[in-house]
Amino acid sequence: MRCPDAFTFLAAARPPRTNTLVAPLQTAFILGAGYIAGSLLDALQRTGAYKISVLVRNPEQAAKLLDLGINAILADLDSEETIRAMAKNSDVILHAAASDHLPSVKAILKGLKDREETDTPAVFIHLTGAGSLMDKSDGSETSDVIYSDTEPGKIDSLPEGSSHKAAHKLISETLRSRTLGSTRLAVVLPGLIYGVGSGPFNKLSSQVPGIIREALKDRQVSIPGAGAAIWSNIHVANLASYYVYLISHLQKSPLSLNPYYLPETSATTMLSISLAVHKILSSKGLVDKEPRNVAAFNTLLTNNARSRGVRLRDAGWKGDAEGASVREAIYAEVELILDEAESQEWVRIEDEDWH
Repeated sequence: MRCPDAFTFLAAARPPRTNTLVAPLQTAFILGAGYIAGSLLDALQRTGAYKISVLVRNPEQAAKLLDLGINAILADLDSEETIRAMAKNSDVILHAAASDHLPSVKAILKGLKDREETDTPAVFIHLTGAGSLMDKSDGSETSDVIYSDTEPGKIDSLPEGSSHKAAHKLISETLRSRTLGSTRLAVVLPGLIYGVGSGPFNKLSSQVPGIIREALKDRQVSIPGAGAAIWSNIHVANLASYYVYLISHLQKSPLSLNPYYLPETSATTMLSISLAVHKILSSKGLVDKEPRNVAAFNTLLTNNARSRGVRLRDAGWKGDAEGASVREAIYAEVELILDEAESQEWVRIEDEDWH
């Protein structure tokens, strides 16, 4: 589909396909290009089924996307008219930039309302997270409360003011009002996301790498609270494959008024993750002491957040086909963080030599 002339794309459109037996490319619009969004971009690109546009606000990132043959839209999340028009002209919209930025979500919904009905329904997937499901623990105990995506009422009933509540409410109410016709709306709430990403920019998440970086700084691993808190989790590669499968599933399946999908492949305590980090760093001589419990360290991870993703598994998604386990992925995360630190040290030395 052709986007309005008012928008400047930093990459030329792909040449038209001449083989009439080949299905036309779908148009995909991704908001954001960070750790998760970048991995989603890579996964969609590898399917060969999409002509992709990405909203970024950084000119250097836009230039990099150009080099990769991807349409780049240089704008921010407050560029409501741009986002609205892109949504109108896209088959698939993935918002993975800021979970709680309601103006951009509203702009997408307006654009979808402007859109003409097509044989294949448009899909809008909004990324939030299992932070919505956190209890108020101090890390001293493991919760047995597990949210399922087959029970939307439990997510709907989370209290006002809870994490991502406003975005969930806006999308679920729009879906159930049926004001967007056959358009498919979904909210994805992954657990703790780990592993090295495959996107062009940020390769790491914040949770597990945060534990690693703090340990490298202090030469001692800090355990969030007592470490008993447990989070459902998923490797970023598995999350990307989940999205590819979910898009196809939504387009082919009857309209559902349940917007929630909870991707996960396992559950791990913070103590287990912290001890795995300690074991790896200790083997490299990068920590000197045994791990310590720190109540104020990463208080997000002292909460429990457990979920079970049933819906897409029932539809055939294989949850552990792509990514490594948490413990296996920590090795790769440590190596990347050490490589980044070494690169920064060389930059610092060169700067000092220059002056």
